[in-house]
Amino acid sequence: MCRILSISGKIEYPEISTALKEFRRLAEYGKVPKYSKKGHKDGWGIVAYAKRRPFLFIKSARDAFLDPKYIEATKSLEKKKIGIMICHLRKAFVGRKNIQNSQPFVWKNFSFCHNGTVLEGKKIPLNAKFRGILKGTTDSEKLFVYILQYLQDIKNADPAAIKNAIEKAVQHIQKNFDFTAMNIVFSDGKYSWALREVNEKNENVKKEKLMRYYSLFIGHGKMCNIVSSEKLSLENIKWKALKNHELLQISGRHHI
Repeated sequence: MCRILSISGKIEYPEISTALKEFRRLAEYGKVPKYSKKGHKDGWGIVAYAKRRPFLFIKSARDAFLDPKYIEATKSLEKKKIGIMICHLRKAFVGRKNIQNSQPFVWKNFSFCHNGTVLEGKKIPLNAKFRGILKGTTDSEKLFVYILQYLQDIKNADPAAIKNAIEKAVQHIQKNFDFTAMNIVFSDGKYSWALREVNEKNENVKKEKLMRYYSLFIGHGKMCNIVSSEKLSLENIKWKALKNHELLQISGRHHI
């Protein structure tokens, strides 16, 4: 149960700074299910790409609303030509509160974050090679690695192959696992993919009416696109809700 932010395109520092400050507020004031404690305070992380490579990757197990390192990370983005940035606020459900379980997860040029829970996620079928990538104990990290496992040629993966890997992995989870949601952002540094996938058949989703909680929005600006779990108070950004099962492919700076 978390909050997701992704910005793609020609991003200037004032926009990043404002977006990250607004997103940080969700650690304290973001939506939570009715039965849950207030806030998303169990960790945070940021990955930012320049020239298609992650040049900043920082995570913390602390509350982003109170952690001074969050502001330091925001300031470190000044004067950088960023193409894609992903930020995550964690509300722990599976796995301990520690840096290894904080998101986003990054491996080579790929990054990923997730909102939702794959029940019995420890049973996601990973082969020995990909199990070795895991550093934490969350279902979210296993879902990330499971998508990577579907890439036939990781070194030369093109957008079509990545989209196919996301779809195949999600389809397998849908058929073989119960889950609340698989709202995800996945990036290779050139593009990012945003998926809203909420399980309307899940008993908890139905009982607690969680469709509105597991939201995902796309905001369009002049030079960038923003994906967020909740609408942020940003000037000149028009928001639109993603439909359930909708998968978007969004370009980074070098593909506008």
